[in-house]
Amino acid sequence: MPLLPSPHPSSVRQSWASASSLVIALAALLVLVWLLSSLADLKGSPVWFPLPLHITVETFSIVVAGLVFAVAWHSQQSVPLSNPLLACAFLAIALLDLAHMLSYRGMPVWVTPASAEKAIAFWLVSRVLLAFTLLAVAFRLCHRSIALPRVPLLLSSLGLVVLVVYLQLFQPQLWPRTFIDEEGLTRFKVQMEWLIISLFALAAWVFWRAREFADRDYFEGMLAATLV
Repeated sequence: MPLLPSPHPSSVRQSWASASSLVIALAALLVLVWLLSSLADLKGSPVWFPLPLHITVETFSIVVAGLVFAVAWHSQQSVPLSNPLLACAFLAIALLDLAHMLSYRGMPVWVTPASAEKAIAFWLVSRVLLAFTLLAVAFRLCHRSIALPRVPLLLSSLGLVVLVVYLQLFQPQLWPRTFIDEEGLTRFKVQMEWLIISLFALAAWVFWRAREFADRDYFEGMLAATLV
């Protein structure tokens, strides 16, 4: 696939400076939240992450994923963002995040009562899908000259969502345990989180290397998104 002309060096430096500043600022915020959550008067507090706040941030995440799908799906230019795999994956992520939000503890009954483990199941599949999608984009598996089949990818992504929702709502006993009351997260859940982090780290490394051989502006943007 022919690459786009490289942007002006000054614009690339400015773009990466803005992106890296955002990564650093969010990393500092993460450290602050981690330190605050370790305080005795906040740890385990039911108001530490109240339901309205969770609904707000999850709605924002769902909207962003939906926008990624819309832009990637409707873009007709031969740029990496037009990849239908990226679009279909983020559509599935948006729907799974919606299912996660509806399953969060404190939400009304949705076929089965809301619970931490029910919400984790949808969150875990969504994050695994996101990690593998970014990894696929990073390795440019979806940038071949032969166009990927848009409709089969779309149907596959919707089929995945239907399968995950069905299994969690009607066959929850098939899922590995991820959370036990009075005990917390299970070993499986923690190991899956480390796997997701490792996939993100690998994708970020490949995006970093790809900056030297392809559309630098695009891959630096994807690098920043992966780090965030």
